[in-house]
Amino acid sequence: MDPVQLYSFKVWLTMLIFAPLLQTSAGQILFHQGDILSFEFIKNYPINVGVLLVVTAPLGALLTFSISRLSRYTEVPQLKQKVTIAIAITTVLVFVGAVIPNGNSPLTLSVMILPYTLSLTIGVWLCNLDLGQYDDEEGEELDEPTS
Repeated sequence: MDPVQLYSFKVWLTMLIFAPLLQTSAGQILFHQGDILSFEFIKNYPINVGVLLVVTAPLGALLTFSISRLSRYTEVPQLKQKVTIAIAITTVLVFVGAVIPNGNSPLTLSVMILPYTLSLTIGVWLCNLDLGQYDDEEGEELDEPTS
């Protein structure tokens, strides 16, 4: 499998797994609602991840497309920086778009949006992307004689 696609998949899965935990923890700390250690949360967690899997599938596809395009022209640290900047810009646009027309509380929106941004950013920086290994494999395939 292409290492860039595998990396993108890992980043997306990191968001799917950790965002509900962060969101519930933030809601519990700031609004005193929900309990991360309750049976109800444990029972609903797989359902929440399943819904996120379906709802964020376009995000996963966009992430895979953009990271594979960026990996052709940049090195790994610059790629991670550019993806992080893109995530930050998207978060700001979504946040501003949600605050202005509806007049929602910025704190409530922060609890709804920032766990996803934080878990995506953590996934970008913690998951390993080794483009050098991929380049070596491509070189070996090109060097093989054809019959």
